[in-house]
Amino acid sequence: MIVATAGHVDHGKTSLVKQLSGVDTDRLKEEKQRGLSIEIGYAFLQAEAGFNIGFVDVPGHHRFINTMISGVCSVDLALVVVAANEGPMPQTIEHLEVLRLLGVDQYVIVITHIDKIDVSERSGVAEALLASIQTHIPMASAPSFVVSNADGAGITELKQFLIKTAKNLQDKPERGYFRLSIDRVFHLQGSGLIVTGTSISGGVSVGDHLTLLPENKKVRVRSIHSQNAKTQYGRAGQRCALQLTGIKKSDLKRGDWLNGGGGVLASHRFNARLTASKSLPFTVKHLSKVKIYIGAKRQAAKLYLLEESARTTGLVRDATVLVQIVVETDIDCCLGDRFLLRDSSESTTIAGGIVLEPRAEQARAKNKEGLGYLRAMGLPTFGQILTELLVNRQEVLNTTRFMSMCNLLTRDFEAALHSAQLAKRIHHFRMNGQDFCVLDDVWARSQKTILDLVQCCYRDSQNQDGVLTDHLRVRCLAQLRGRDKDSLLEAALDDLVGSSLLKRVSGRVRLPGLEPVMTAQKMRNWELITTVLRQYQTQIPTLSDLLESHELSRETLQSALMEAVKDGRVHKISTTRFLLSDRLNHFAQSLTTLFETQGMFSVADARDHLALGRNSCVDLLEYFDQVGVTRRDGDKRVVLTGRPRDSALMIK
Repeated sequence: MIVATAGHVDHGKTSLVKQLSGVDTDRLKEEKQRGLSIEIGYAFLQAEAGFNIGFVDVPGHHRFINTMISGVCSVDLALVVVAANEGPMPQTIEHLEVLRLLGVDQYVIVITHIDKIDVSERSGVAEALLASIQTHIPMASAPSFVVSNADGAGITELKQFLIKTAKNLQDKPERGYFRLSIDRVFHLQGSGLIVTGTSISGGVSVGDHLTLLPENKKVRVRSIHSQNAKTQYGRAGQRCALQLTGIKKSDLKRGDWLNGGGGVLASHRFNARLTASKSLPFTVKHLSKVKIYIGAKRQAAKLYLLEESARTTGLVRDATVLVQIVVETDIDCCLGDRFLLRDSSESTTIAGGIVLEPRAEQARAKNKEGLGYLRAMGLPTFGQILTELLVNRQEVLNTTRFMSMCNLLTRDFEAALHSAQLAKRIHHFRMNGQDFCVLDDVWARSQKTILDLVQCCYRDSQNQDGVLTDHLRVRCLAQLRGRDKDSLLEAALDDLVGSSLLKRVSGRVRLPGLEPVMTAQKMRNWELITTVLRQYQTQIPTLSDLLESHELSRETLQSALMEAVKDGRVHKISTTRFLLSDRLNHFAQSLTTLFETQGMFSVADARDHLALGRNSCVDLLEYFDQVGVTRRDGDKRVVLTGRPRDSALMIK
């Protein structure tokens, strides 16, 4: 259990922690001289063998409120410390508001300095203080203790209560990858480079490799101290000190994240739900500059109000709105992470928030569909979120992206489906290297819509050439929901083609057995095109190339080419370049060989391997990206597995 102190300067927070743990958390010389905490202090109470309570002693002086915020981001319980001889002070109230906005919901009120009150007045003073403090705490009642740090009165009772509470506290679930926000970095003689922080999720073992974000550098865990004890394993909810190798101290900063996930990426933009402070003294306008506190990191940011009504009125006290936060430097965040906003001068607490969508796209005005999605992501449990998205909204869910932004492992996602009783109602599919899922009913309805549209087109027009894929997409997408509905359409169409219920050729979808009639003129055109294109065995000719090398009119050549493209015998890979099906397959197989040999490849790699000019190679690769043979990743590409969206391609 992690316990944080909260309260005004000189109300006895540090002395109380020392009484409970035996540790003086004032580490700095300046703190000793001035008699107040500047940096966050940490101490541990050993309740019994292998069972420790961690204390986060945060500074109370108004000048150090920013340091206090970083210290309470991951606590289970707050000790609200109030001096009997002074009562609640401005920093007491501000600390309580910060705790509320960060989602802390367990409090213990501790009245200190009771020895400074006349014995006859102690009972009445304590009662009055408790009544005053309760008005600022977001719970019906909170346990309270009256103590004296001077003579130890009441300390034993408080200690016993904390131990009992810690024993009854359920361990935080170890779902997802290990995540820790670094709050201290130092060298320890005889040990090496040490970082500390509170583990947010998952677990870490000695020997594990972690990713430092946002720098995206790899480090190795050499040793672990968890809750002040050497161990082989640290888990969610514990204070951890990790000895790291593979990195220099100068590469580490307070507020950096350690992440155990394999493909994690930090982002400078995320969507969130924001609750304004009850004491906010001004209206916060759309596009305001603010300071964000998330984990142990503090940095400048810009606030985008996503709801039209909020843009009109601005953010006012105690309001709850959907927002987008754009930060100066990338941060690692996941669904459910808490954060705090202060004004740009860092003098006023504006609001507290909860991350709903990490790595968000740039905000668009009047995006009602997106707002509905965000409200769904704000539901309390993963089961409720999945029910709202898949059942109530009937959206297509990108499970790869969902698990990443929620920090879920496959087993965690499957458990959420089971808890929502959805495991047997879901159809899973893969498209372009990403996993998706949708209700069985939505999948079946999508396929029926596609079949009905193709059959209707043929019945109404007797069009044996088939339906243009773009036309089919427009008609079908209008009946689907979610940002990934295009992937559902492609997957459903691919499945119908693979089941021989439809045939897909060069931008058109046909009913099987209904081939275009090959008239005598079409035969002559096809022979002409075949003859012309066969002469370009190692090149990808343009229309201009063909016109220059053959005595054909532009009209004749274009007509013959378009007829062949329409029939699926020739592929238009760019606005001006054309290839026969067998040549296209040759290039696709060659790229597959290149990828199997060296992995990801650049345009230059592909150009040299295929013996093409750069412009031809770029056009070919962009076509392969479009039809699902390759996928671009930065300046390199990978070859995808699965059926390409062009049925003439036979990728193995």
